[in-house]
Amino acid sequence: MNKKVLIIIGIILVVGFSATFVYFWQKSGQENNTAIDMTDWQTYKNEEYGFEVKYPKGINPKFYSHKTRPQVSFVEGEKTNYAVKINLLASRAEVDNFYFLDFPISRKEKLAGQEAGVTEAPRGYCDGPSCGSPFIAYSTKKGDIFYSLVFFNDIELNEDEKYILESFKFINE
Repeated sequence: MNKKVLIIIGIILVVGFSATFVYFWQKSGQENNTAIDMTDWQTYKNEEYGFEVKYPKGINPKFYSHKTRPQVSFVEGEKTNYAVKINLLASRAEVDNFYFLDFPISRKEKLAGQEAGVTEAPRGYCDGPSCGSPFIAYSTKKGDIFYSLVFFNDIELNEDEKYILESFKFINE
């Protein structure tokens, strides 16, 4: 082959690789910059347990006060493919040795500025012959109460769920 052919092939390869790189770089930037429309999000506030959290329109939060485990359940809405529960549990355990549904924590993160244990159950909780849906739980302790935000039907949080998690905060401090 002569030098001119090699130079032309080289130029074509450089231009091709450059165009491919730019395309995928722009595409990844668009995916990461997709803003969540939160203009119609609402706030659930629970004065008794001292927290609030934002949630999308179309989800109906319900507070259940069981004797041993009060919880707020955010029932799935028309546009969602997830369910969120906030379990409230009085416990002497600490975040380091807290087990959510018999699962140890997978890693630690922050929740409302507090150290939180993250529990992941990609195959769900199995009790007997069947298993429940997969979930991710973020648990932290404030005073004597554990607050666990549980995202059901998930092995990874979507953008709405990430915002719900980020919006959780303690009040009455």
